[in-house]
Amino acid sequence: MKMKAVIMAGGYGKRLMPLTASAPKPMVNFFGRPIIHYIIELLIKHGFDDIRLALGYMADKIADYVNSAGFNGVNFSFFTEETPLGTAGSVKRAAGDINEPFLVISGDCICDFDLTKLSDFHISHNAGLTIACSRVQDPREYGVVEFGEYDKVKAFTEKPSWASAVSDYVNTGIYFINPDILNYIPEGKEYDFSKDLFPLVMSEGESVLHCNLDGYWCDIGNPAAYRQCLNDCLDGKVRLDIGSAAGGVYSSGHLPNGDYSIIPPCYFGRDVCVGEGSVIGPYAVLLDGCRTGMNSKIRESCLFPYSSLNDNCDAEGSIICENARIKSGVKLRKNSIVGASAEIGPDCIIGRNIVIEPEGFADGGSEISGDTRYGATASFLGEHNCFRGRMNTEFDGVNASIIGQAVASCAIGEKVGILTDGTVPANAAADIISGAVTLHGGCVWDFGEGFYSQTEFYVKFCNLKCGIFVSSSDSHISVNLCGENGLPLSNSDVREIENKMKYRQFRLCGAEDCKKPSDMSGVSMMYFREIIRQTDTELSEVSCSVKCKNDKIRQLLEDCLYRLGAGRGDGITFKINSYGNLLSAFSRECGWISHDRLSAIVLKYEAQNGRDVSVAFNSPFVFDSIAGEFNRSVLRFYNSPCDSSDASAREMSRANAFMRDALFMAVRLMNIICVTGKSLARLSAEIPDFYVSRRKIPLSVSPSSLRERLGGENAEITREGIRLNFDNGSVLLTPSVSGRSIHLISEAQNYEISKELSFRAQKMIENNKDR
Repeated sequence: MKMKAVIMAGGYGKRLMPLTASAPKPMVNFFGRPIIHYIIELLIKHGFDDIRLALGYMADKIADYVNSAGFNGVNFSFFTEETPLGTAGSVKRAAGDINEPFLVISGDCICDFDLTKLSDFHISHNAGLTIACSRVQDPREYGVVEFGEYDKVKAFTEKPSWASAVSDYVNTGIYFINPDILNYIPEGKEYDFSKDLFPLVMSEGESVLHCNLDGYWCDIGNPAAYRQCLNDCLDGKVRLDIGSAAGGVYSSGHLPNGDYSIIPPCYFGRDVCVGEGSVIGPYAVLLDGCRTGMNSKIRESCLFPYSSLNDNCDAEGSIICENARIKSGVKLRKNSIVGASAEIGPDCIIGRNIVIEPEGFADGGSEISGDTRYGATASFLGEHNCFRGRMNTEFDGVNASIIGQAVASCAIGEKVGILTDGTVPANAAADIISGAVTLHGGCVWDFGEGFYSQTEFYVKFCNLKCGIFVSSSDSHISVNLCGENGLPLSNSDVREIENKMKYRQFRLCGAEDCKKPSDMSGVSMMYFREIIRQTDTELSEVSCSVKCKNDKIRQLLEDCLYRLGAGRGDGITFKINSYGNLLSAFSRECGWISHDRLSAIVLKYEAQNGRDVSVAFNSPFVFDSIAGEFNRSVLRFYNSPCDSSDASAREMSRANAFMRDALFMAVRLMNIICVTGKSLARLSAEIPDFYVSRRKIPLSVSPSSLRERLGGENAEITREGIRLNFDNGSVLLTPSVSGRSIHLISEAQNYEISKELSFRAQKMIENNKDR
């Protein structure tokens, strides 16, 4: 019986640019052969002799190669989509009349999986659809698979943040499918496996299983992954035929003649020339026909066919595409890429992460530290959706422009609200961002000067989907972004912005599409009015004062409180941070009360009056029991949602600004004191004893692996981290954006127990890091 397979080979490979500028992703050169060659060899090895290719971008190049490559005993069929059909739609079209279980595999990965094992698993388990899974260190670029008993798939999370990565097992894009599953895929419509088909068939009760396969698998999604995969092959981690080997030196022909040094591992293609005195390796890949001059050094780098380096060049961690010309004395720093047919003049320095576009040119003697096309300068949002860097070194006008261009090119960038703290550097950066948004078709709503919590209010009040707050302090510039309702951006929005920045995929528009920025500074009066509306009574019974390093916040809150009749004095002292989103209060009766406890007072009042409350996911869990006393609920929104499961909480947050804005909360508290006739000390005493400690520690393992390492009866897997439950409290573990550290949020009855639990959790992490 013929074994049938469909190879998905229709993608553009945008993230792999500029390697895919002149060839589709499956045709990118990998040790002298296109990537898809190794996939076809793997299929033949496991008995697949009816292979169908679903093609799109540069379809003819793939078809021509496959037909001329000399694969014997295999029947190939080619199906080119005229309009985008998505992964599932293109496979359905290619599968056509297949009436038995068949394999689906991507044509742009490198793997050595036992596909026979996958086939046997699928048939023996009578599955409708089986997903081949692999374990990875960093699951954020993949679809994460969550599974339960009997290998049954429970859920998928596509390209999660570290906090949302419920597993380190990922979907490899390799499936065994029963043909009747194809009936769920609509005809002629763009349809995706992970996003559309899998959730549908699971909801319909079909058997969707996972099969964890041993071996090597790498999705070559970007240049860094490409280089890492080369290195893995040189290290022997992949069962792949890349040529003859002797002492870690691989070659597809004879080694180049000449007096030069080799440091294994490395690879030489055919007809390679190496100049006298050069040092090749370690991890150097020199493909067919490339040349190096005398006294050059090439390490952790790949030279594509017929590229050349002249004398005294130094390439470290670089990729030099086909027919590129590198003149004498050039230094290529780590992660730099020179596009096909580009020319680099003598004595140039190409900086880290710099990408020279295909057919680009660099003048002799120049130092290029700013990207010329695809590479990244600032490429990821940090904690709290913030870009931050030292002025003119880590953050400059170029970064500001790139941020503006990226935001305007995203779905949320149609209308963008911008606010600054009024400092000269912040105003200058905001002007650049505003100009970039305008030039790329976005409409800027200029809210003038203020503070961060106002940005959240303005975005919510004006029904925008993106707000930007620019501030500066200590020679650093910070650019904070928020999304719809003034809440943190979704994970998909963050990824879209980062990818636009990284790959320079900016929207292009004409003069007619550029819109004049709107002066929205008058909206500040609405913010003032909404603060006033946080009370329905005069505040004449209480005196208060305000402390804040930000004069704008102090003056505004004082104006509101005193206009509402509050006395001037030290009955209550409010202290607010410079962003306007953290509040503490002091009275002589009870001393300082933390933001968490003040939040609990406000939440209890809302619950007593029959209202549910929306809070951030990492807010104290005692809030739930407080609201539960009055049969009310606490809805929690995520910091980086991967889906719409927190939609209700996000919508309710519109009416709960007092839980996120310190000025709103201060007036709300004064209202509660006056309405109830209770002092702040008494209100605090009526709240259960609890204390929350927060700290961050370094993390030396993959955050996703912690879920397995710390799994047990006391570990609760949440959508944004792991909650460790103890008899006397709990600790929420939330990975940082980078994954190199982890936040420990410990909650217990008092300070001492909270701290003890925090260090107990840290010890559990450290004791399990080598498992």
